[in-house]
Amino acid sequence: MINQAMKYVIGNGEFIQDVPVIFHPGIPHDAIGVSNVSGAGFCRIQHLDTQIAEVKCYGESVSLKLKSRGYRDEQIICAMLCKASSEHGESVKFVPASDNDAAPSKH
Repeated sequence: MINQAMKYVIGNGEFIQDVPVIFHPGIPHDAIGVSNVSGAGFCRIQHLDTQIAEVKCYGESVSLKLKSRGYRDEQIICAMLCKASSEHGESVKFVPASDNDAAPSKH
């Protein structure tokens, strides 16, 4: 799984909300062509063990003038990765890394 910083944007369409796109860090955020971006920055996906991977969102997009929304963006990316994992018969659980006031306790 990915253990390097990647870029991401969270886009919103007319009928679909909160669509994450994760891409190579060498590509500018504004080159992705996603409309109505609500969050953007960098993300790191790291396996904690064979069953759990942690998603951390941080930073900002200079080209889009948007900051990462941290825990909120992590939740959206985790949901997408969990769905893709289960659709491919894998059993990896993706969890948000942030531990802030909006995040539920990990204990």
